[in-house]
Amino acid sequence: MTAEKTVFLFSGQGSQYAGMGVSLVEKYPELKEIFDEASDILGFDLFDKCANAPEEELAKTVISQPAIMAVSLCAAKALEINGITASAAAGHSLGEYAAMVYTGMVSRADGFRLIKARSEAMQKAADNNKGAMYAIIGKTVEEIEKVCAETEGYVLPVNYNSLAQTVIAGEEGICSGCGVATLCISYYDLGAATAKMAVKVLKGEANISEMPIEYVAEEDLTPKYNKDICDALGITPPEGYVAIEKSDK
Repeated sequence: MTAEKTVFLFSGQGSQYAGMGVSLVEKYPELKEIFDEASDILGFDLFDKCANAPEEELAKTVISQPAIMAVSLCAAKALEINGITASAAAGHSLGEYAAMVYTGMVSRADGFRLIKARSEAMQKAADNNKGAMYAIIGKTVEEIEKVCAETEGYVLPVNYNSLAQTVIAGEEGICSGCGVATLCISYYDLGAATAKMAVKVLKGEANISEMPIEYVAEEDLTPKYNKDICDALGITPPEGYVAIEKSDK
């Protein structure tokens, strides 16, 4: 590379697609060891899921999160094989874990252990509290916030990705009518029925896309932490946060 410094940015959940990583492994067979290591930790064949699972199965949180991390690390390794390395790395949400592995903050095996704990916690929450997310392009933040506030039910702007794109989330039906949801803390998300109503108000006036992410419908915004993830990290949560035990939603 001719640039003085190169930075890798690893993507977050929602970037998965059927067949992801297959062409990389076909061109660089040594990359298969990344999938093999992940599979041993996860308890299922991750490469097979990437190669053969339909989009809806791949979108499952317990599959998409480790799949995205594995392919991200494979892409970084393929670049390294071709003489391209980064001086620094960052990640969007889930991508932070791949960045930590790439920079050596955690080992690859520990990275997949953390992703296993994270994805299982989020999957449990998604199964118990159905929600939805929508990316909206073509409306101002103020307009989107106004529609969400005026929509009956639970729906909110959750990701302010840029001046041109805002993501909303909430209860499934409401969200698709309006367009919102919120990623609150760690793995805890919001919901989708309310979101559908907000989307209906915005449709025809903006480019709206449903996000291929399982979302959690939850109105209780009490700060929470997942005990499994904290135990895996060996950290103590901040004062005032409520533990979500394995038996909880």
